[in-house]
Amino acid sequence: MWAATTVLYGTNVGKTNAVFAVLAEKGVEGKLATALLQAQKAIVDVRKADFANGVSAASLTPVPTKAICRILTVSGLPFRWGWSLDQPLLLLLDLPCGQVVFYASKRHAGPDYHGGIDQRQWSEGNVIAYADSLLSEDGLPAEQPSR
Repeated sequence: MWAATTVLYGTNVGKTNAVFAVLAEKGVEGKLATALLQAQKAIVDVRKADFANGVSAASLTPVPTKAICRILTVSGLPFRWGWSLDQPLLLLLDLPCGQVVFYASKRHAGPDYHGGIDQRQWSEGNVIAYADSLLSEDGLPAEQPSR
């Protein structure tokens, strides 16, 4: 089944690449969705490794944010985004489906974020929802993550 969850939780490189290929056809929003999925996948992979080793996953896992910042800086997409004023290595992005927050190891180009952090902090679900909204435009079914 086609869905963003294929990328985050799956291990099939062929399916992941197929999802990325469909997103690439979506222009700049598809590029953003791909970069968001790749960043979120880094977090998911750390959690899997920590769980397998009996370690509690760190709440702040640095992820690659350079591509996200580059896309948002040049794209003109109408999303509010930027770097937290209180925690300078937190990248915040307000998507139509909710806020996404990533911890970075380095601050890249981009504005300061003037606003609060959504206390629900369900970035993973919001990344999935955003990518699936683009994928479902092609009639590809969205898949809900198993809980």
